[in-house]
Amino acid sequence: MSSSDARQTSARDKLQETLASLSPIAEPANPADFLQVVKAAQEVETEARRLLHMSVLTARGAGTTWADIGRTLEISKQAAQKRFTPPKTVPAQALDPDERLLGPVGLFDELNELNLAGRYGWHSVGFGIAHHHVVHSETQWEHLRVTGAKNLAALKAKGWVEFGRSFPYVFLKRNTGTPALDEQQG
Repeated sequence: MSSSDARQTSARDKLQETLASLSPIAEPANPADFLQVVKAAQEVETEARRLLHMSVLTARGAGTTWADIGRTLEISKQAAQKRFTPPKTVPAQALDPDERLLGPVGLFDELNELNLAGRYGWHSVGFGIAHHHVVHSETQWEHLRVTGAKNLAALKAKGWVEFGRSFPYVFLKRNTGTPALDEQQG
């Protein structure tokens, strides 16, 4: 068995385990039970597509070429670009006065932008492709992005709070307790 076959078998086994754990019915016995399993499978597929999309964008942000991504996915460079290129603008969204969409941001400037906004009291409560949804507070905030969840317990013990994940990253923020700078004077 090749390493590619082993990876596919491993991924298939893990997905089946995940599907079994998400399925509300351990032993489907009738059509309604099987439809609940189908719904759980759809949720797994939706999340897998989101993870693939974020993985491609992360690889692009790290300098991987569209040609390499296409080769890896066994599609053309052009097909990879068409499928995974993020929007150039932040999506329109109704926001309260103490909310903003910060973006567009990428892998290399994201933390600088978040930490600059954090000095003025803005902190991320969520994110999408190339943007962060930030809300305002009266104190300054720090933001951090780490790979994997290896040191999360130690970071959380130091006051960091997880606010999101995008494979392979975990996003954290921490309230410094220092009064936020005034944007009008800054």
